[in-house]
Amino acid sequence: MKQISFISIIYRIISTVIKSSPLAAIVHFIYRLVNMFMPAAITYITINLLDNAYLIISQQADVQDLFRYGFMFMGIYVISDFMTVLNSVTENVGIFEKSLNNMKSQFFTKFQKIPLIAFEKAEFYNKKIRAEQFLQNEVLAETFVQLTNCMSLAISFIILTFVLASYSAWLIPLSVVSAVPYLVARILRGKEFFRLRQFQAPKARSLAYLWNLFCNKNSIKEMRVMGFYQYIANKWSATRDSINEETWKLQFKDNKSLFFCNSFRIICYGLSVMLILYLVFLGSVTIGVFGACLNAFNNLQNSTRAFFINIGQMSERLLDAKVYYEFLEIEEDIDGTDLQVELNIGIDIQDISFRYPNAQEDALNSINIDISKNETIVILGENGSGKTTLSKLIIGAYLSDKGTIRYDGKDIIQLSKKEVFKIISIVSQNFVRYNMSVRENIAISDINTINDSHKINDLLENLEIKDIVNEVGGLDTMLGREFGGIEFSGGQWQKIAIARGIFRNSPFIILDEPTSALDPLKEYEILNKFLDISKDKTSIIISHRVGLCKYVDKIIVMKKGKIVEIGSHKELLMKQNGLYRMMYEAQKVWYD
Repeated sequence: MKQISFISIIYRIISTVIKSSPLAAIVHFIYRLVNMFMPAAITYITINLLDNAYLIISQQADVQDLFRYGFMFMGIYVISDFMTVLNSVTENVGIFEKSLNNMKSQFFTKFQKIPLIAFEKAEFYNKKIRAEQFLQNEVLAETFVQLTNCMSLAISFIILTFVLASYSAWLIPLSVVSAVPYLVARILRGKEFFRLRQFQAPKARSLAYLWNLFCNKNSIKEMRVMGFYQYIANKWSATRDSINEETWKLQFKDNKSLFFCNSFRIICYGLSVMLILYLVFLGSVTIGVFGACLNAFNNLQNSTRAFFINIGQMSERLLDAKVYYEFLEIEEDIDGTDLQVELNIGIDIQDISFRYPNAQEDALNSINIDISKNETIVILGENGSGKTTLSKLIIGAYLSDKGTIRYDGKDIIQLSKKEVFKIISIVSQNFVRYNMSVRENIAISDINTINDSHKINDLLENLEIKDIVNEVGGLDTMLGREFGGIEFSGGQWQKIAIARGIFRNSPFIILDEPTSALDPLKEYEILNKFLDISKDKTSIIISHRVGLCKYVDKIIVMKKGKIVEIGSHKELLMKQNGLYRMMYEAQKVWYD
């Protein structure tokens, strides 16, 4: 992963905001421009206003000058208030909301390009939660606002310094020095808070996971019935307390620093007031300068303090931004350039092996398979034998550590994944239950035909699950109680998932333990119907049950990441001590 400089991060932040909402950015820049000159203008006008008032009292000036500066004083406050209100509206809607939406789209797009194998790594999830925190806390917009505020404060400080220095150079040092501790404190504490968030990332993930257990109906049911709710609650409390204690310690340390900084600033302000009184007594400055300086000192201190705090916090925010942009720089899935993906001959798998990150042993070892077009294959094996991992490599979701997989003679690495996925449909054992209509749950796999009710109903009828859909009210009935819909049983959801996989118009389909929630006889019926519907497709059925095996072209038996047997039902039954024969003998009572 390439290193990202702070200059690059600042450029990305500014360009993202400008692209997201150009009008809001322009208004914000104008607002900052006005703020640059505001303190100096107020100080200048106040000095002249008070001096003219004093001269009028002593009958040494015309009242017109007093009114002129009075109107200028009111005018500048009206402009300031108007720009503040206008900026507030555009900042919230444009800079914060639109930038956040832009970055969320950027984040989701990145997720579509990250190699699926990354989701097997704990460090990926730590980076992911830090990036999500960056989005949720709207750090990008906050950083943009701080950047422009720093520029505005710096220029405002320079202008106000020149205005005050034109009356007396002694008015500057105390105001500046009083704010320096804020810079030091914010830089030190900012880095400490950043390191703490990095350290707490695994704990934060654990806390979120435990909290989700309290909100998930399946885990809630099991906790209540099995009686371990309190154990989970104690585990959540302990994790929460650990995070809070670490955070509170640093916050207490930060508050002590802030108390010192505030005390020092107040002392310096008092000394500044004493200094200006002394200069008035000596006759070095006028009454107008004295009156204006009481406010100017405060403005100068607050501006300097805000500038140093912003600069100090900037390092923390830029470090957070760096984590986010480094997440966006995570190596993306290797994608081929060949767009001609077909399955006219078949798939050739030669000597592939694969090991998961941080695993001690290979999940797959020296796998060789020939899959012909329109061939139906069952991959059998106990849990952990490598069946599902093999299917992920076959479709290109994971890349093998060695060996090759070829579609019609073309190495899958050279093929465009987008084009490969166009010819593939898959029903996973961990299928998704979409809280949408029945129609969407099925036709989402081929969205262009979502309104083709005739096609959907034909499929449901062929799978003999049309009655289930009719009983709940038809294709447009909402599923899932979360949004007030109908809740299906596990087996019914599984049938809908199978229908979704078959509905997709693809020549190659994989069913990964698609009927695990069904009893063996129901599984046998559903898969037999699947064979009838998909006879013109290349099909792989992953299972640990043998009921369907007598009707398929080829059976592959796996054990501990290796293929131990390949053949037809009759061929494998002839092996006296074969694993398939043992599995068949153990399960045949379900199907006889």
